[in-house]
Amino acid sequence: FDLGAVCLDIIQPCLVAIGEAWYRGELRIATEHFASQYLRGRLLGLFQSLPLRPRAPRILIGCAPGEFHEIGSLMLALFLRRDGYRVDFLGADVHIGDLFEFARLERPALICLSANSENTARELRTMQAKLAGMRPRPRFGFGGLIFNLDAVLRNSMPGLYLGDSAATARDAVRQLLPI
Repeated sequence: FDLGAVCLDIIQPCLVAIGEAWYRGELRIATEHFASQYLRGRLLGLFQSLPLRPRAPRILIGCAPGEFHEIGSLMLALFLRRDGYRVDFLGADVHIGDLFEFARLERPALICLSANSENTARELRTMQAKLAGMRPRPRFGFGGLIFNLDAVLRNSMPGLYLGDSAATARDAVRQLLPI
């Protein structure tokens, strides 16, 4: 199967079904965590097996502070590295101040962060302001379940909404940063 089909048509629906089964009390939390960590490990292994292209545009990808659901961000990182971008996957619960300092040193062309709840989405509001003083200034993209569900929040967030899935986010990045 194509990597996109595996991620979007198999893994993503599987994770949703597992989460819903846990919510209904049909699965224990340990089972849900085991399945998520197994799939995360497989995706991370694929990501790490892909080459880093030093001259390609650099992209930092991670999750908002307090956001621990990182598989969607990992899928985006995997898609973009496969496409030839120089991608650093920072994982879950990325502290904005630390991310800013890292970005200041590494000078990425784009920073992508995800949030799945209103609380974690609020943490992203400061990112655009922090980046405004950087030269060269990286672009800031965001996504995640809460932005797919709440158009008011999505439209009020500074930065570029990358779309409702890792596939649409990949397409948005391709348009923003052609290789």
